Amino acid sequence: MKKVITISREFGSGGHDIGMEVAKRLNIPFYDQEIVDKAVAESGFTKEFIEEHGEYSTLSSVLLGTSAPFDSYYYAEDPQDKIFKIQRRIIKKFAQEGPCVIVGRCSNYILEQADIDSFDVFIKADIEKRAENVADRVELKRDELIKFLQRRDHKRRVYYRFYTRRKWGDYHDYNMMLDSGMIGKDKCVDMIISAIGE
Repeated sequence: MKKVITISREFGSGGHDIGMEVAKRLNIPFYDQEIVDKAVAESGFTKEFIEEHGEYSTLSSVLLGTSAPFDSYYYAEDPQDKIFKIQRRIIKKFAQEGPCVIVGRCSNYILEQADIDSFDVFIKADIEKRAENVADRVELKRDELIKFLQRRDHKRRVYYRFYTRRKWGDYHDYNMMLDSGMIGKDKCVDMIISAIGE
């Protein structure tokens, strides 16, 4: 049975590609960049700002344990919180429209809280494999690239923790966890489709 599938992923693990192929094979909508585009239209923030603050914690989140920026006194609402609320509304709307694949942005938690049934997948991979996967997109030397990936993971971990009060990547939050570096992206796609009974 086709249903809403959420894909959470470590940076560089291929989660976007896996989700897109699952959606293609099931002939259902795929939402990743579309969430960013709609959030840009609704918020007035730039695409770059949404991409950086829509899944990753701000510096203040890490240091203060909150999502409020240091100069939040000047804001009626913290920009990151505003983005989260907008993306939450967009994700719920997409899911309510029917079967689809949604990537990241706490979508598994958001749909659970909204009582919308979803099949939640977490994609991981060894950091060396992830470095290989993004080497052509991120112009950094090997050691710098590894640190870059670790920072991205940390920011996602803090973001997820702040908005869900849960541990990012904890198997309790997902129906399936797959190592794309070990079994390959194609096998991940096959296993997800098989698991939901298509």
